[in-house]
Amino acid sequence: MSLHPGTGSYNPAGNSDFTRKAEALALGIASWSTPKASDGAKGGPGQSYGAGGTPPLPAQAAQWPTPAAQNWKGSSEASITRADGKSRMDILHYRAEQGFTRPAPAIRLHGLPSSPHAPISRPLWDFMIASHGRAVSRRILKGRARRRLPGALGGRRMAIRVAELARAGLTPDWMPGAVPRCVPVEVKRNQHGERAATTVVGTTRVLSRGKWRSVDILACPVTFSPHPRQIEAARRAYDDWWQALGWVRDGLIAGGMLREVEVTKAMPRIKPWA
Repeated sequence: MSLHPGTGSYNPAGNSDFTRKAEALALGIASWSTPKASDGAKGGPGQSYGAGGTPPLPAQAAQWPTPAAQNWKGSSEASITRADGKSRMDILHYRAEQGFTRPAPAIRLHGLPSSPHAPISRPLWDFMIASHGRAVSRRILKGRARRRLPGALGGRRMAIRVAELARAGLTPDWMPGAVPRCVPVEVKRNQHGERAATTVVGTTRVLSRGKWRSVDILACPVTFSPHPRQIEAARRAYDDWWQALGWVRDGLIAGGMLREVEVTKAMPRIKPWA
């Protein structure tokens, strides 16, 4: 298998330098021999094979470039050929860096690098003109930065949140009916049922049957579920969503960008838990 540096241009068949190297790599792989069960025990550079046959895979692998101490130096296209005319493509870093590289970015004639979004943006622009007219479309593009959801209302993350809930026809979960309850931190279960886990917090001496005995003082760690802070955070998130939704509503009404859909001032309840 051998790869050769390309010219960075297209050939008459329309294949780029990257395509030609990929084809060379594929052809090289196709010429590899099929692994055999005997390769593990008998395989090696000097493994014998029949006259006129294909060298076995271990013999082929022995010809591949291997890591060397000089690999850190790097390579250049100008130094591929040695002074004696032999190629340096048998060295690993030359094979990796010069034998298979990415194509240069496409450049327009007398212009900047072409954008991959250009084929998409043109149909979108034509669609906007057909839907809203050229003047309205220009006003939409000029005011796009001004109409972005402000950072004080959550910015891009909140905009995505508003869009996702709108597609699903849902509102944020403000934990309706949630009331904090005092519950044990841990519950243990056995054949007799469930009981709250306890922990020893101290010892004391008590008089029992005429004798003083040391007994453990047990306590049951408890918590509130759901925690009041959790409920507060959920309802605060609902309030942030409500304000962002109102901002979007006001912007759509003021912009007049929708022709077939009427945007009303109706909004979800501002505090449904009140």
